This record gives sequence, structure tokens and C-alpha cells, in this order.
Amino acid sequence: MDRKRRLTVLLPVLAFSVIAAGCSTGSSVSPTPVRTATLAPASATALPSLSPPPSGQPALTETFVSAVHGISVSYPTGWIPRAATEPWPAGEIVMQQSEFGDIIADGADENRFLALASQPLGDEAFDSWAARYLGIENCDPAEPITVDGAPGITGTSCPLALVEAGGRGYLIWLYGIDDLEWFKEILATVQLHPGDAIDATPSAAP
Repeated sequence: MDRKRRLTVLLPVLAFSVIAAGCSTGSSVSPTPVRTATLAPASATALPSLSPPPSGQPALTETFVSAVHGISVSYPTGWIPRAATEPWPAGEIVMQQSEFGDIIADGADENRFLALASQPLGDEAFDSWAARYLGIENCDPAEPITVDGAPGITGTSCPLALVEAGGRGYLIWLYGIDDLEWFKEILATVQLHPGDAIDATPSAAP
């Protein structure tokens, strides 16, 4: 066989040998494994629920604004307001049937109600006015409170508060429900507007 023919036969054989050697001994790039996402089983997500008031009593969803005493307060749905029709006279005690008291009664039990009233203090110091009223209701001893930024006192044994604002003494009284925690929730909704209060017109001197 002549030289030219031998080269023609050997070249493909040598090329195949080189390729085979490279595949067996050389390094190669391995394919990067593809990560597949694993879907977690769907789980129900609980929606946030409305928390009941800390006291466990009904939520204070309604608002009453007094047209006489310069005060507003929140109360539960189902309670029935009866607005005062005249100012609170000095020396009088606010009762459920008093025309000078704003009464918000429990619609399910008329013997449970919230009473509101205010009157000018005049020359009397708030401390003596408040202590006298607490004494009448047998609510002593008392502790200091703040209602709508105004100073006052409340009985430690009964849900009754007396507050001073704009030269007036305010009464906030929860009757028939001895729940001091709920009473504090009610007090937190109170807003005082002493400039809107209406007082009796002094009678003309004879």
C-alpha cells in the first residue's frame, strides 16, 4: 500500500481514538440539576376576629350627646336614652326619674341605667362638692381619676365618678351594674363640653 493511501485510512482511526480518550479521561461540564418547587398543602388562614371588651360587657357602640349638661358618652346597642329637660338644681340628687338627669337605660332591664348630669360649682370647692355626693351614695373611699383630661374622683366600691371641668361639677353614674372595669371603659368614651351646658336663668329680684 502506498503512503498516501495509508494516511487516508489511518486519519479517521486516529481521530476516533483521540475523541474516545477525551471522553474517558478529560473533565466535562455536568448539567446543573434543576430544582423543582414542592407545593405545600394549602392550609386555611384564620381571619382576625373582633375581641370582646376586656370587661366582657356589651360593646359601647352608640353615642349620646346631652343637650343640657355639656357631656357625651358611648353606650351599648339596645339601651334607651332619655334626655334631661332642665338643668340640675343645686342640692338635688339625680335619680332615675329626675327631669334634670340624662338617663340611658338598659332596654332589657330598666333598673340598670347610666345617669349623667352637671351643675355649676359656684363658690364651692370641687373636693367638698364631690366628697359630699360620694358620701350620699355611700361610695367612700374615693380615688383620683381623669376623664377627658379633666380631674375627678371615683368611688372604689361603686361605679360613680365626679369630675370638674370649666367651673362645673359632672356626675357620671352607672346604676345596677357593679362592674368597675366596664365603668372605666364607659368613662374612657366621655367627652366634656362645659361651654355647651345650659343653666337655669336666675329669677329676677322683686
